[in-house]
Formats: sequence, C-alpha cells, structure tokens
Amino acid sequence: MRTLTQVLLHEQKGIVEVSWQDGTRGLFHGAWLRDNCPVYFDNSTGQRTKNTLQLGPEAYVLSACAAGPAKGQLSSGVSAEFLQVTWKDGFSHAFPSAWLRQHCYETRQHHQVNPRMWGRDLVSYFPGYVLPTLPYSDVVKVAAGSDAGWQTSAQGFVQWMVHLRDYGVALIEDVPTTPGTVMKMADLIAYHRKTHYGNSFQVVSARKPEHLAYTPVELEVHTDLNYRESSPGIQLLHCLAADAAGGESTFVDGFWVAETLRRESAEDYRTLCEVPIPFLVKDGEGFHYHKIPTICLDDAGRLVEIHFNERTRGPLELPAAVMGRVYRALAHFQAIACRPELCVEVKMKAGDMVAFNNRRILHGRKAFDPRTGMRHLEGTYVDMDEFLTCLRKHGVTPLSIVRAQEGSWARVVEGTDGLEEKGKRREPLGMVGMGGKGKGSAPRSSL
Repeated sequence: MRTLTQVLLHEQKGIVEVSWQDGTRGLFHGAWLRDNCPVYFDNSTGQRTKNTLQLGPEAYVLSACAAGPAKGQLSSGVSAEFLQVTWKDGFSHAFPSAWLRQHCYETRQHHQVNPRMWGRDLVSYFPGYVLPTLPYSDVVKVAAGSDAGWQTSAQGFVQWMVHLRDYGVALIEDVPTTPGTVMKMADLIAYHRKTHYGNSFQVVSARKPEHLAYTPVELEVHTDLNYRESSPGIQLLHCLAADAAGGESTFVDGFWVAETLRRESAEDYRTLCEVPIPFLVKDGEGFHYHKIPTICLDDAGRLVEIHFNERTRGPLELPAAVMGRVYRALAHFQAIACRPELCVEVKMKAGDMVAFNNRRILHGRKAFDPRTGMRHLEGTYVDMDEFLTCLRKHGVTPLSIVRAQEGSWARVVEGTDGLEEKGKRREPLGMVGMGGKGKGSAPRSSL
C-alpha cells in the first residue's frame, strides 16, 4: 500500500503527482518538497537549518521519477519505494514513499480531531457511569522510595486524556481528598496555569464572595475566563467534600449546542461566528476585558471553541442595526444550551475529579443548601497546547500518523483518531476541530 506505482511531473504547474499501490493519489508542489526536504532539518531539534524561501526559480523541479531501494530510476508501472526529485539548481533528493504518504498535505489532517458530540445520551456510552470515568488507581501510581511521588499509569492516564479529548469531559473517581491534589494532577499533564484567582481556586460558599461561584446559588452553564486573551483550555475540579443537599454539577457539549443552532438558524449561527462579544471581570482596582465570538471556527469551518458566560458578558458595543440580531442569536444559543436533552447532570462525591475542555464544554451547578453540609471543590487550569503536547508525547495523534508502541496499552488503529473502546470503534457524532480558533465569516486558523 505504501509503494509508488506512478509518478507524473506537471512541469508548468511545478507539481509532482504520485500514485500509491492502493490507488491513493498525492500532489506535491516542488517548492513544498524542497522546503520540507529532511536534509534541511536538524536531527536533534527538528528545526529547519536552511532558508528555502529565497530559492526562487531554483526550487523548480527539473525531473521526478520512481526509484527502487537502491534509489535507481525504475521504468514506468513498476512499484517503487522512493520518489527521486531533481531541481533546476542540480540539488536532488530521494523521498521515501512512506514519508510522502504520511505528509500528503492535501489529505493530511494530523492536527484535526473528531470529537464525539453528545447530549444526555452520553450516559449510554459508559454503562454504570454518567461521564467517561476511570478509577484513580488506573490513572495515577504513587511511587515509593527514591522515586517517591506521583507518576502516570501509562494505560489509564492516556485513556483518560483521550476521553477528555474526544468527549470534552472525563472523570476520575476515588482520588485522595488532600488539598492540592488537583494541581498534582494538572502537573502530570504539563503544569498548572496560574490566574488572578491563584494557582488553584476553592469553590466554597463565602460570606463576601468575589465571584458568584463562591455562593450557593444555581450557576447556569458557561465557559470560564472568556475575559482573558487566551482562556484556559482545560479545567480540573476536585471534589473534597459533598455533604450539602443539592449542588449537582451540570455539563453541556457546547459544540452540540452550536451545531443545533446552525441547523435551526443559519443566520443566528453566522452572527455568533462573526460578532465578537465583550467579557469583563473585576480584579482588585482594575478589570480584565476581552472580546471574542461565541462560536470560533478554524480555516476549514470546523468548530474549535465556544465562549459563553452570561455572568461575565459585558455591555455590547455594536451598531444599533446589529444589536437586535446579536441579542436574538445569543438568546437562541442560551435556550438550546438549557434544553434538558442536552444536559448531563452528576452529583459529585468526595474523591471525584472532573476535567473538561473549557473552550467546548459548558459547565454549571445546581443550587445547594450550605446549612445541610459542606460542599468544597478545588480547581485549577491547564493550557490546551500543553494538553495536546502531552498526548503527542504519549504517542497519541489524531489520524494516520498514530502508531502503536511496543507493549502498547491499547490497540491504536491506523487511519482512526484514537482508541478502540472495548473492541468496538465508536463512530464520531460530528466532525469538528480542536485547538486553534478563527474569527469572522471567513474563518481563519490560529493554533
């Protein structure tokens, strides 16, 4: 499947066309091949060592042909393991067929993931649980002796992160209820992100709260810290005490809300993709302020981020002609997010730790009665790029470049975007993105 069967040079366009044994076709521009030639990259750092942008006409391909193991030219129609390319300045390189297939940029989507969008039906995916759940002992191991401290338990830790990546939310149960544990968990991914609330924050009822989260009132579903230029990607909440009546945690898939909005009103969907919404919060004598669309897309129009919080939304600063349209779209989005069939509700118990994609999952809380007992959650944040990098370090990447490691913890299937769960491949409920954000009617990428 990875051997070449045909090579064609479209000289006027500067494009090399190759075909593989399984019928797959790839188009490679000569400038791209020269720019990404492996000899121009440092083996240790992986960084480019030559400025290829200034080559100009020298980057035009003079010839291209299939080559065998000895990199000798083969006759047409014969399978080959290399693509031999020669440029007009005399530089030549043999590109392995497998490398070309892996880097076929027209079909390559290595950084795209296919999250599973869900509503209340999420409970049916994991019998016996409301959320994707793993026991603490499967995720973390505590070493003794000279190696004392927290370490990841490779199989469970990566499976937990894959659930978090795909579903946007994952829970660990039976976690020790020691204060500071949530930061240890965050630091297993990379390192926790400090905000104006500190390295971590305590969600308890306070007499003079600086935030509504520190009261016993109901909190409608929302995303956090939209008033920052880059809101945290992952939020972790560790339940230290849950004796109070009420206080159930609520989770809604913001991607599914956006997709439902798109189906019900293309105009409202487009409005929330195009119009930046202001968010602000007091911080001592000053305040944080940022504007961002409710729905962010990548350059291919895929959903990548949701930003919605009615408590911290600032006054809209829009032309009068647009104002009514934006209010209508926001109200429509909120109404969908509040539909019972889209919400998963869970009563967290002491020792539960939930993590969720703060740029996708809307989270909230039912009211609770502090007179009936204590409710105490400790939380912290991790940046999304650190989370995705941690996945890559463990050999998990979205599509065909995923490779099973020797003695792997799970069978990783080439051409899929993650794990096979209990021998059955779960089909994604929607095709969306994760990572960078684009803003406006003509979406652009970022990450």
